[in-house]
Amino acid sequence: MDSQASSPLRPVLVPQPVDPGMVRGRRRSPLVLVVHGRTGGLIPDALQTLAEALQQRRGAPVLLQALTAPEPEVAPAFWLAAREAGGFSLVPLLLLPGGHVRIDVPALAAIWRAAARAPGAGPIPLRRFPFLGAWPAWQRLLAAELTRRAGGLPWHWLHHPLEGPLARRYLDYLAAVLGGQGLAAPYTGHLDDQGLWIQGASLVVPLTLAANRLTESLALATASQGLMVLPPLLELPSVRQFLIASLEALP
Repeated sequence: MDSQASSPLRPVLVPQPVDPGMVRGRRRSPLVLVVHGRTGGLIPDALQTLAEALQQRRGAPVLLQALTAPEPEVAPAFWLAAREAGGFSLVPLLLLPGGHVRIDVPALAAIWRAAARAPGAGPIPLRRFPFLGAWPAWQRLLAAELTRRAGGLPWHWLHHPLEGPLARRYLDYLAAVLGGQGLAAPYTGHLDDQGLWIQGASLVVPLTLAANRLTESLALATASQGLMVLPPLLELPSVRQFLIASLEALP
């Protein structure tokens, strides 16, 4: 079992009391946050605490929907809040336009739309937002944070291997925005596999929100190498604050 995870990888209501949230005279809509999740049906603690904080601030239900989760089993309170707010939103907290964004997210959206068709009551509208990595504000935040962390030293960011022309264009664009080279690294990869010692990197940044097998293997591999590995992005205060503020501001 993964040490950084604590909850079954299935869409359940975050166990926090929800007050009726009102924003400029209207209710906040419930959110479904699509996350990658971890092996074995677990969601990392960092994502759970993010959802809990966000639910309290919005005053509306916030669910975590993992990519490997089964068909949604949602409490009636979620649908009641969605109907009162006039809809609900699907927000993919995914960083790259891989198969999950291009294939899995549309499939999940179709499942949620089907679940929102209550007999005799009419469908509840679903708003689907772009994946997090496509947000210009996210890209600017990442560029500023990583530049500051590197402090002028050479660095690289690691991403899950992607295929196809869209992915290649995005990776080239992100490298230009961040000002650092991206290297493909599978979840089971090691720094030696990436040639980082030869390239002289001083800082390595796994491009992932929460802990996974790659971040854990990198931490172990670099303990005695004099190379700094940045923790999962959600553990950085500026990233956490950005996500809470941005998600709280959604309708």
